Amino acid sequence: MRRIVFLGTTLALVSLTACGEGATSASPTTTVTASASARATGPIPSAGLLRPSDLSGAAMAPVDGDVGRDLRPPRPCGDAHPSDPARQASIAMTAPMTPANGPGGTVPSVILETIVRYSPGSGAQAFAELRSALQRCPGAIGQGRRNWEIVGDVDAGDEALLFRTSVQTTYGDSPDLTIQTWPVAVARTGDDLVLVGDLGWENMSGEEPVVRTLIATAVDRLRAAS
Repeated sequence: MRRIVFLGTTLALVSLTACGEGATSASPTTTVTASASARATGPIPSAGLLRPSDLSGAAMAPVDGDVGRDLRPPRPCGDAHPSDPARQASIAMTAPMTPANGPGGTVPSVILETIVRYSPGSGAQAFAELRSALQRCPGAIGQGRRNWEIVGDVDAGDEALLFRTSVQTTYGDSPDLTIQTWPVAVARTGDDLVLVGDLGWENMSGEEPVVRTLIATAVDRLRAAS
């Protein structure tokens, strides 16, 4: 039985600068235009986040340090997106979710939820840019290198997709290389982008059915709170 070590978390609720979290500076190459899909502006409501009842009793807490860093935000091509100046606010949270029907001592999965709010009319552009980047820059699996692969569309929000990102890694004192894969769902609801990823635990991969279920719930929570 694997020993469970709790993953600590700290607050990361930020109002974003023009280039967003972790993005490099770049000048926009396309124009953000208004559309009928525009929704609420301003801070992201805490009521719009996943709840313990959605996560087998696990409570969301603000993301800790580098946890899920490559998904905050996902940038497969490594550069800023033209819509980045339209980012208004972002929140990133994690929860160590253990399967509700699993045996005692079952290892949890770290669930990551991030929400990014864009200025009115720019959410669709941001979603399209992410899809394009996933297609253009698949990367490659290696130590310190990620690959990115679109799995397909998901029935959630105004539009949604599922992708996988994998990296070759070692764990603890073992020299053996393993491949860890994170399944991730991203949905757009109006001008908000909601991301839910299963980061697995330690060097173990996440589970795709988990994010397929949680992304629909995450969209419902956000819509009800907006």
